[in-house]
Amino acid sequence: MKQNNNVIEQVLFLLVVAGVFGYALYGSLEFPTNAQTFPWFVAATALVITSVELVLYLISQRDPENAESFSDSIRAKFSGIFPYIVWLLAYYGAIYLIGMVSASALFVFLFLLIPGKMKWYWALLSAVLVFIFLISMEDVMSLRWPRSIIDPLEMLGIDF
Repeated sequence: MKQNNNVIEQVLFLLVVAGVFGYALYGSLEFPTNAQTFPWFVAATALVITSVELVLYLISQRDPENAESFSDSIRAKFSGIFPYIVWLLAYYGAIYLIGMVSASALFVFLFLLIPGKMKWYWALLSAVLVFIFLISMEDVMSLRWPRSIIDPLEMLGIDF
């Protein structure tokens, strides 16, 4: 019996989401006590809900005939989503290196250009709009986006 592709995608998605919430939960422990309460609660609640959903979904999809093909399908599907995981990791690395605003604009431009196969001028316009939006949000809401090791905006004398 052939394994349904949606099952594999759902399981992989829930595992990635659980990993993100687990990392957020772990990261929130480094915040000062008053500042960690909300992110810790949200991440812990979301992790529990995601874990319960994953277990219930796997129980509902149990089929002894497909046990071996299920693991083979997971490997095949993971190889399909692996490039996107690399894109996200590169985005997080870029945030660390060049800052949130610059990394977001660069990520939007490159992602729309390469896997999105968008024309370069539309990708550039989208990146500029993201840049303007993030700078505007920082100004309007008095936000301080995370700074980085090498901040190109600061090097250009643009300090918000």
